[in-house]
Amino acid sequence: KRQERQQIAIEGSVTSHLALYEINPSLYKLQDMLLKYVLTDDESDAMMSGQPLDTKGLPTFDDMAVHIQASDLQVRQLLKTLNAVRINGFWRLVEERFDDELIEFTLATIEMNGWPIEGIPVQKCVEEMKADFPEALVRHALNRLSRQPPKNGSQPLDPERICVFKLELLFHKQKTI
Repeated sequence: KRQERQQIAIEGSVTSHLALYEINPSLYKLQDMLLKYVLTDDESDAMMSGQPLDTKGLPTFDDMAVHIQASDLQVRQLLKTLNAVRINGFWRLVEERFDDELIEFTLATIEMNGWPIEGIPVQKCVEEMKADFPEALVRHALNRLSRQPPKNGSQPLDPERICVFKLELLFHKQKTI
């Protein structure tokens, strides 16, 4: 059998080319977006008392992915870098002073209960702190002090992260004196 050749007519040509480069998403764009909605201790107290959170303008995961034009994985990595917390489907940064108090309180709770840092019982920790902090913030504090996700209801903490947190806290206090 003889193969028939198709005839193709060229209707135009391009005399230039287009170069595409991969550009990493901007951490600063995401940070600027989240800095408009920093979670304060007053808002946390309001949440604890059952008052509804004003969600007007709060960014969702999809909002951020579109705004900074990044993949889901890239957005997750940026959120982790910024230590953002998800509350009721919306992402927030936690005010620095309030975040420090939260983590200090979490460490004190862990020490008071004698839990080994190799495996903090997440649900027990949440229950122990629920009178003072919403569950999402307790989990946020545990995640800040760990390099691994919870496994079988237990969260291992990283001694290095605990030390770095304590050192940064000392430096912050030293600057304010």
